[in-house]
Amino acid sequence: MWNYFIESNTMKNIFTLILILIFAGCKSPYEPLGKIIEQSELHEIDNYCYDVDVNDNTIIVAASEGGYHKFSYAPDEEGFIEVTSIGNENNFNPDYGNGSIDRVILSQINHEHPINGDYNLIYMLDKYTGGYSDVWFDTAQGLTVDPDFFNDNCYQSKYLDIMLDESQSAGGLVDNGVVLYSLMKHTELNENSDDDDFLSYSTSIVKRHLTISPGITTDAMISAEPCEFLYSLSYDSKELHLSDNYLAVASESDGISIFEKGSDGRLYALGDGVWNDAESFEDSNDNGDYDIGESFTDQNGNGQWDDAEEWQDDYFNNIYDEGEEFTDCGVWYICDEDDAENDFCTIDNIGAECGENGECIEEAICDGDDNWDSSYGNGEWDENEIFSDAPNGIYDEGEENFFDTLTSFNRAGGQAQTVYVLDNAVIGGFSNDKGCYMALLDSSDNIITNYVSFADGYSVKGIDVEGTIIGIATGNDGVQLYEWYGGNTVSPYGSFDTDGYAYDLKIKEDLIFVATRSGLEIYKIGM
Repeated sequence: MWNYFIESNTMKNIFTLILILIFAGCKSPYEPLGKIIEQSELHEIDNYCYDVDVNDNTIIVAASEGGYHKFSYAPDEEGFIEVTSIGNENNFNPDYGNGSIDRVILSQINHEHPINGDYNLIYMLDKYTGGYSDVWFDTAQGLTVDPDFFNDNCYQSKYLDIMLDESQSAGGLVDNGVVLYSLMKHTELNENSDDDDFLSYSTSIVKRHLTISPGITTDAMISAEPCEFLYSLSYDSKELHLSDNYLAVASESDGISIFEKGSDGRLYALGDGVWNDAESFEDSNDNGDYDIGESFTDQNGNGQWDDAEEWQDDYFNNIYDEGEEFTDCGVWYICDEDDAENDFCTIDNIGAECGENGECIEEAICDGDDNWDSSYGNGEWDENEIFSDAPNGIYDEGEENFFDTLTSFNRAGGQAQTVYVLDNAVIGGFSNDKGCYMALLDSSDNIITNYVSFADGYSVKGIDVEGTIIGIATGNDGVQLYEWYGGNTVSPYGSFDTDGYAYDLKIKEDLIFVATRSGLEIYKIGM
């Protein structure tokens, strides 16, 4: 009887333990363990808030049709922050419709006004959705700016996204080191009767250099150079992000595409390091064919040069390649050693005196000389003979560099919605609960070394990184936090619900600023 009771209870305990393990293992998406939020507050805004940016004392929120909101903040006595509204602007030009602020970028560089002191520029995007689109400007300190917005033709001016590159910016009174990268959508060609560098129904990366200085009639003035076309991408590209060394684009069809930012200001596609058919290359020996090691454009992204790829024949290598034209000089002939003084080199009746030891004295008799005879040459190129280094249609192994075409990474079943670039990794955020996919980069060789997936079960709207913490805005699922120390492992750190649908976030030390449908939400987390 007791044996049966013990066995029965043992079986119940085992069964209960199995159920606990099953339900614990089925918790997807990840549920936080323990308390992570220490304090929080909501600043309600009537319009959907799509984006947020911060610096040490200012918060800027993109509030769609409601324009943009500016807040100042400072630490309070309770270990949180005191937030004060310092303005809400909706200064769209009434002559243009479709006014909306969808992206905000707050400059991290202090520019200087000789009287009014330091200021930080704000760059705001009115995203193209079918009507007017442009980039607007303001300052965090309320100083006036000229112009208010670009209002010019920049490759059809259908802005999808913008990113600010201040890696060469010095700030101060006059700063000419600011670069604005834009993702531009294109429809029909010659829409503006200008010379189009882009393809119809495509998206391109465009950049323009900006100079920031004190204004003549305003506090600050932005002088913009003409837009510069960099690269053409698929029509459904959505977002771009950059670091000091790399730029990446999220596209629904292509996934995440990565570029190296060259010192010459150009973008260079990250491929797989092998030349493939139909890719272009630099023919450094000018022989008209691709040689292993030549520069090529890796169009199919497999890193190998394949037959019929486009190439450019630009350089001479000063080395004779088979098939090139050459000047065929005569060879030396040995005289009769028994009678060297009286013997002659009599090949083809061309005379040359013999030396003391019976050898022919060298004569520079080559093609073009008056006494040249074709039989004097051997019909083959010999070392030191003159030749013409021209294309011969043959690729010589090991001579040239190649242009490795753009390689993108994607997740099956998901579409890339957002992207975040670090100096050693690129994180793509995907829809349809496919989470994040991260490419690890070898910056010395500019190649992808590995991929890491995390946040499965979530649809990603926005990404930010602070130190070892990766924050993800996941719509109705709030915010997910992960920990990453640079290796192949990303570990869950915690998560929390937000009051409204979470579009984007910024992390500043232990503070998380979230742009939601309810407004600006601020959380202090336990680090």
